[in-house]
Amino acid sequence: MPEPLVDFVVAGQPKSGTTALADFLAQHPQVCISRPKEPEFFATDLMRESDAYYGSPRYLKIRTPQQYARCFAHGEPGQLRGEATAIYGRSREAAGNIAAHNPAAKVILILRNPADFVHSMHMQYVNSAVEDVTDFEEALDLEPARREGRQLPPGVRYPSALFYSDLGRYHDQLARFVDAFPADQLLFLTNDEFRGDNIGVIQRVYRFLGVDDGFVPTVGEVHGSKAPRSARLNRLLNAPAVRNTAHRLLPGSLYVRLSRTAHAVTLRPEQREALDPGTRARLDAMFAEDVAATSELVGVDLVRLWGLGADSA
Repeated sequence: MPEPLVDFVVAGQPKSGTTALADFLAQHPQVCISRPKEPEFFATDLMRESDAYYGSPRYLKIRTPQQYARCFAHGEPGQLRGEATAIYGRSREAAGNIAAHNPAAKVILILRNPADFVHSMHMQYVNSAVEDVTDFEEALDLEPARREGRQLPPGVRYPSALFYSDLGRYHDQLARFVDAFPADQLLFLTNDEFRGDNIGVIQRVYRFLGVDDGFVPTVGEVHGSKAPRSARLNRLLNAPAVRNTAHRLLPGSLYVRLSRTAHAVTLRPEQREALDPGTRARLDAMFAEDVAATSELVGVDLVRLWGLGADSA
């Protein structure tokens, strides 16, 4: 039997610190993080959804074991191999696929207040030309139409990416990992604790993975709030034909560097607009029941942490 290719996976949630965590892990001499950091290899259901929507493969292009292996070609012997694909949480098949690939794999999931998460996710979608409705409330209201296949933007990778009410419901997403892995192979973190103590949390992750927790990574801001300098240029550089051609022709490390350069050129730092209090109340009500169920599942009082209980105000 061939050696399992991946030893651990950072499986989500998006906009919760997965990029920062992957960056800290990549600095550790005992760890090899895939290039790209989000191969999306195990999200087979989302591949099918995307292919069905477009009629042919356009997104999620790493599909064969050979392609996946190339994501780790830069690694050194003895290093733990890991990746950080934030969409694995929303995938219905990723947890089972990872377990089938390596039953001993360890999985890390970071949770963020769902109202803040979907708000931030919408902004990222706008910045990456996935979402064409810049008003967050309007995008929320479009969900019923989009579930029927209407008013979907041309840059969407697969329609369910824009079902914001599904994205922010964590219980069923996490339950798939709980069902697929023993408890000691799962690590649940919150964005709150990660932001509050970067070093403490990353050392906890190092211990979870079994690597030297005395290593101290360089800490810096990986993702700040940004907005496009030019909407037209941003759409051009994020066009699937451009991104897929670059991914096919360039070595993984060069693709990553050019992708970061393109983001630096097309996006400028900009303070994120605060979530409207009325919209927050709407989202809190939408997600409250799921947060309570998720709290029970992961053994953390997320209701109190995120201020959703009647006595939390």
